[in-house]
Amino acid sequence: MTGLPNRLLLNEKLELSINRAARRNELLAVAFVDLDHFKNINDTLGPLIGDHYLKEISARLGQTLRLEDTLARWGGDEFVIIAENIGSRESVGEMINRLQTLLASPMRFEGHDVVPAASIGISVYPDDGLDAGKLVQAADAAMYRAKDKGRNRFEFYTGDLTETARRRFDLGWELRQALAQNQFVLYYQPKCLASNGSPVGLEALIRWQHPVRGLLQPMEFLPTAEEIGLMGEIGYWVLQAVCQQINDWGSACPSVISVALNIAPSQLDVGFAEHALEIVASAGVPTNRLEFEITEGALERRNDIVEMLHCLVNAGISLSVDDFGTGYSSLSHLRDLPVSCFKIDKSFVDGVPGDKKDVAIVRTIVALGGSLGISTVAEGVETFEQLIFLQQEGVPTIQGFYFSKPIPAEDVCAFLHRASSAPTS
Repeated sequence: MTGLPNRLLLNEKLELSINRAARRNELLAVAFVDLDHFKNINDTLGPLIGDHYLKEISARLGQTLRLEDTLARWGGDEFVIIAENIGSRESVGEMINRLQTLLASPMRFEGHDVVPAASIGISVYPDDGLDAGKLVQAADAAMYRAKDKGRNRFEFYTGDLTETARRRFDLGWELRQALAQNQFVLYYQPKCLASNGSPVGLEALIRWQHPVRGLLQPMEFLPTAEEIGLMGEIGYWVLQAVCQQINDWGSACPSVISVALNIAPSQLDVGFAEHALEIVASAGVPTNRLEFEITEGALERRNDIVEMLHCLVNAGISLSVDDFGTGYSSLSHLRDLPVSCFKIDKSFVDGVPGDKKDVAIVRTIVALGGSLGISTVAEGVETFEQLIFLQQEGVPTIQGFYFSKPIPAEDVCAFLHRASSAPTS
């Protein structure tokens, strides 16, 4: 697509460059370039615009290089530069500064201004490695340090990055093993009526039952899964597991209890709705037992997501906007989407009733939902004071530790029975 050498050809060129550098006793640099927030661009504007973006980026990268330098596409939104006879690390830093300045010139696609940026890691021969594999690995590790420090910057490799890179590689391999060996498990957090605590739904939350490290929380592995492109597979696993669990619960879980699951933006490819509905149909689960929670960022995507969401809703699956208020959705765009619920983000619930700004935000979301005919759920409710405030503001449904922490699947039916039969207050 970009007309650049691929990974295989890059390795051949890099070995030849290393041999020349060794004969001439010269320094050689490898720069690993990872575009910042490319997934957001691809998700928002669509893969065709994403391809145009990558072509423009490759052209800009090429403009900063000398004739003797090599630019290759490592894969996805990653590029590698080989700079021979660099003279010094300082001269490489100057080249990368020029590159980042040129990259930062805005691009315009379909009425959207996009300002490119990249996180770049640099390794130097012979200090950081004597062969192609070691130099690329070192540059990759330095790139991740640049990301960890805030992105849109470059970092030179240092020896202490080796262990970090190894752990990241190991975790990626273990995640693939976890999928193959069915090591993931689901916990379920109840959604309850604010008025009396009666359960009306559940949210499925993934955990990893690691064979050595024990039960891992999502933030310990999902970011890496996103980086290595596993979110789609994990998302479909969750959907299949939820459908199987609904069947396993049978009549012990009342049909009025729906189960919500989170859909990552990267899952929403062209065939998502069709594949998801095939999974549900194959399991024989009524679609009205399911709710998909989608972030504002995903809802701001290309136009075809509207058709996709209508397809899901027309089939009977309900949709909610997760972490509402933390994104940048246009109200006119939200008006046209078939969502039935706004989930008020925990970051706003944490501050009520004491923080005036959080109180104002919660009231605005409730009022907006009411005017659009969209219900609201408050996430992360932990205190009696928060509950009373939300009741007074007309929030009908509550989710959080105040009523229940996430619980294992085998405990769900007992919880629903106890909560449903408890006296109201």
